[in-house]
Parts: sequence; structure tokens; C-alpha cells
Amino acid sequence: MPRRPVLVVLFGVAVLCVALLSTLQIVARPLPPPDPTLPIHLPDGSQRPLGELLAALAAGEELPRGPLPTSADAASDAIAPSSSAPPSESAPPDASSAAGDAPPPPLTIVQHDPDGSTELRFEFPPDWQERVRAGWRALGPLYELGMLAESEGRTDEAIALLLSIPEGDRAYARACRYVGWNLLTQQQQRPEQAIGLVQQSLASNPFDGNAWQDAGRVYLQALGIDAD
Repeated sequence: MPRRPVLVVLFGVAVLCVALLSTLQIVARPLPPPDPTLPIHLPDGSQRPLGELLAALAAGEELPRGPLPTSADAASDAIAPSSSAPPSESAPPDASSAAGDAPPPPLTIVQHDPDGSTELRFEFPPDWQERVRAGWRALGPLYELGMLAESEGRTDEAIALLLSIPEGDRAYARACRYVGWNLLTQQQQRPEQAIGLVQQSLASNPFDGNAWQDAGRVYLQALGIDAD
């Protein structure tokens, strides 16, 4: 291909990218900082204001341990499927149903294509709950508390905790991405306020393929295009 047509194509792509970024900056809306007075539920059943909790963590205080997560969403976000299971009648087990010291059954997650033509089943190992919680804990107490709050349906609390993770922390990029796509966009339909977060996630970890994927989905949703 001659050089001039290639340059024209590249110039056109550059113009489109600039136009897209400019449009996103127009539709983007600022996200208020976390409220320091927001009550945070701790795993032992007690509550503390967010600001007081942050001060305690900064002083080195350890948090109480809580119950293991039981949701399939938590498992799929925190650990990779151990194997693909053939189609069979199965449902996510209740963590409280295991009797005695018997190990719990594997967790099976069923996913369908939008048209329902394909069914995928992913089987997680029997110790998936321990592995999920260990994955959260490895990313720090704020990430662990945030994910625990989200798994128990306290989305606003989860957002406040995850956004309290400081820039430079190893969980920062992942927290920004999770809040931007999973919480603000998917759960609360606020993609305009998620744009800045996914951009921060990309800036913090530009080699994370999931960050690029989630940023693209947030951008599409913010522009009114269904990304699901």
C-alpha cells in the first residue's frame, strides 16, 4: 500500500480517537469523595464511621475476621475456574449446608450467551470460599472489607471503602476498575461517574487487559451504547 493512503488512514483514526476522548470528557461527571461519617459494617457485627476506621487502620489496628463469602459473583471475580464441567443439573451450594467436617461440594457457575444458544459451566474447587477471602485479604483490609460489603449487598459502603484505597497501593488499580465497571456502571447505572475511575485504573496499570476491557465497556455505556 502506498505511504500516503496509510498516513490518511492513521490521521483519520487519530481524529476519531481525539473526538471520542473529547466526548467522554464532556459526558464525564465527578464522583464525590467518600463520606467519612458513613457507617461501615465490620465482620464481627459492629459498625464504625469510615473516617474512624481509616484512622484505626493507619495506626496499625487489626480488623476482626468475618464469615466466608457465599456468592457465585465473589468466586468468579476472585479466582479463576479450575475446570470446565460438562452440562449437568447443578446449583451454587449453600455454605451452611456442609455437615460435620465433610468438605463442601464444588461451586458450579452457569453462564449463557445472550441468545441462550450456548451454556458454559465452570466448576470451582471445594475450598473456593477460603481462596476468595484469601485473595481479598492479600490486597489489604480496605479491599477485603469493600468486597465483603459488596457481596452482602451494601454497594455504597463497598464503593466508599474501595475508593479509600490510596493511589500507589497494589490494590488501587483493581479497586478503581471494579468500582467503575462492576459497581457504578453495572449495578447503579452511573457510567458517567465511572469514566475517571477506569482512566485512573489504566494509568496505574496500563498492561492489565481487564482494565482496558472494562474501560471500553464503561465508555460505551456512558455514550448510551449497551456494552453487555
